[in-house]
Amino acid sequence: MTLSRTRPDFDTEDTGKSIVLGGFIGLISLAMSGFGVIYLRDGVSSRKLGEVLVGLYLCPVGMAQAFMCIKGVGGAVSALVKRHSWFMKAAHIQARILDKRADDSIDYEVQYDLGLELTLPQATVTLDERCIWARVDERVYDRYASGDIVTVYYLPSSPLTFLIDGE
Repeated sequence: MTLSRTRPDFDTEDTGKSIVLGGFIGLISLAMSGFGVIYLRDGVSSRKLGEVLVGLYLCPVGMAQAFMCIKGVGGAVSALVKRHSWFMKAAHIQARILDKRADDSIDYEVQYDLGLELTLPQATVTLDERCIWARVDERVYDRYASGDIVTVYYLPSSPLTFLIDGE
């Protein structure tokens, strides 16, 4: 039987970029809506159909974009809060990387795995298997070599749900 880890139920891959980019595009979208209001006001007062049409286009499109950006930033902040909460409950141990494998036979996508030797505290659970496999991305895979010692963060209530330092 091969044991493999499960990842925590949050994704924080690009949350920092999402917050910055979403905030920047959101501000531009709000400015676009403001220009739409100005075009609409000036077009109505001077009876210019072209300005009215530009204003009618810019206002709703800018507001929709701003709403989507706010929603994206909110999701990214929520993921960061979940991650912080998870790490506050997590314990950490050192684990040795026993083996590495890269499998490119599935759907033209390379899947990277690290085989870890976890020695959990006696109070939690005893694992019969010596090697626990963790699927990682290419960046983490390239960062470590077989034999390296890594820090593993896990929940004491669920020791096979863990993150490796750098994820």
